[in-house]
Amino acid sequence: MKLKHLITNPKEFKVYQEYEGKKGQFQIVEFARDIGIEVWKTELGRGISGQLAKLPNGSFSIEVNSKCSASEQIMAITRQLANYFRHKEYFETNDILEEVEYPD
Repeated sequence: MKLKHLITNPKEFKVYQEYEGKKGQFQIVEFARDIGIEVWKTELGRGISGQLAKLPNGSFSIEVNSKCSASEQIMAITRQLANYFRHKEYFETNDILEEVEYPD
């Protein structure tokens, strides 16, 4: 499933359409920021590539593991954006959603 199929908010979808087809870390970070989600690089725990958090003011942030490669960070941001669109109801009662990597 593509990210655009998860977006139900018309304003967020309009922003998505401006970025559709563009690739790379800069574009995905800018898209996130344009819909009100801050993106930060930070050292996360072992096996955590990214996490999505609801801040006390009601906005959201995505943290990606600074130890991951640029391509892994792009994937982590994209997955966290999918989690944001897919799990909005979850965040009505929870503040954080972590993505854990499982070693093969």
